[in-house]
Formats: sequence, structure tokens, C-alpha cells
Amino acid sequence: MPGAGGGVEANVNRWRTQMAQPAYTTDEIAALPKRPFFNREATYVAFDGDFKSFGAEQAPTGYRMLGLIHSTEQATIFVKLTGPKALVEQNTAAFDAFCQSIKPNVPKP
Repeated sequence: MPGAGGGVEANVNRWRTQMAQPAYTTDEIAALPKRPFFNREATYVAFDGDFKSFGAEQAPTGYRMLGLIHSTEQATIFVKLTGPKALVEQNTAAFDAFCQSIKPNVPKP
């Protein structure tokens, strides 16, 4: 996404709202774990709750969301996985591997 896209704090708290969780404070956002992503450092999140996607009338219960987000003034890069908690837990290693496979397209000299 071009531009800051609202930044890490706004996106993480929007995701928390989608999971029926209260917003994090600035200090809680800063304390979230970091992981390498797209040759940069990204904020990692894992939330459990009732997932209400955009436009949905009801929120299914027992869901989990995993996400990585890196935001600068130039661009915001993120990957999310959301689904029934047991299914997401079964696929956490695959999510991690997928995230590590994403690399910038740098032309070779």
C-alpha cells in the first residue's frame, strides 16, 4: 500500500477492533514483538476473539488473527491470516514461512 497507510498503531488497533478486542496503547504497540519481514523489521501480532470483517452483520466466535506490519512514509506492507483459532494454529508455521518468503524485487547487477 503506498504511503504510511495510517501507520502501525492505527492498523493494529483496527485489527483489534475486528477481533472485538480493546485498542492497545502506544506503549503496548511499542512493546509488541518484532520479526524480520521484507528485509525490514515488522511488528507481529496475534489476537484471539470474535472476528467481524468489514460489512459483516455477525462476528463468528473463536477466531485468531496473525499479522505482520511494516509502515513508513513511503509504503505500508502487511500480511494477515484470520480464521478459526484451531485452523490458524495449525497453519502458524506456514504463515511464518510465507512471510519469510516475501522479498523485495531488487534487480541484479
